[in-house]
Amino acid sequence: MQNRPRLHAYLTGLGGLTALASSSNAAVIAIDVSSISAVNGGLAPGQRSVFLAGWSADPNDGFDLFNLFNFGISTETGLAATNGSAVAASGGYADPTRFTAGALIGPATLFSTTYFQTTFRDDYNGTVSTAPPWGAGSYMGFQDGDGKFGWFEVTWNPGTQQFQVISGAYESSAGVGISAGATAVPEPTALGLLAAGGVLAVRRRRRAA
Repeated sequence: MQNRPRLHAYLTGLGGLTALASSSNAAVIAIDVSSISAVNGGLAPGQRSVFLAGWSADPNDGFDLFNLFNFGISTETGLAATNGSAVAASGGYADPTRFTAGALIGPATLFSTTYFQTTFRDDYNGTVSTAPPWGAGSYMGFQDGDGKFGWFEVTWNPGTQQFQVISGAYESSAGVGISAGATAVPEPTALGLLAAGGVLAVRRRRRAA
């Protein structure tokens, strides 16, 4: 009978640690970009591919990738958001906004849903618009059709007309901002929580002594 209050206190403390761990878990989820991580998305000149988001309620939500792909009146190179997604840009016909690590992508960010006008290179009837170079540590912000924010780490070389998608992630909660380059925090294991509870119990016994 005398052990029950101690056991209850221990379990309560452990439960508190569990709740704390759950509340502190990052809601950042990594995006598997392995299928598009080659130079220019692995596309030969004149090709186009589709990268579906997978995390959006709309199964067609995602991005198109172009490598000098011709639409008849324009030729595009880069990424374009589709079906409700939007690329961070200062306007409909502006270059995509380049973020650096730690910059916030969220409700205050300007986005454009103008299809393929925020690519890295846009040749519209012979008028060419090319984005400045994006070196290492450059990030493209986006918002999907559900209102979730995310980023892609991307490089772009206007001299060679080559881009490369290196990594990506998104915030699982709609309307919650994400820092460029933010990654998921591993969830604590049950063994780790038990160990933490044991340490807490030992500390309490030492203080009581």
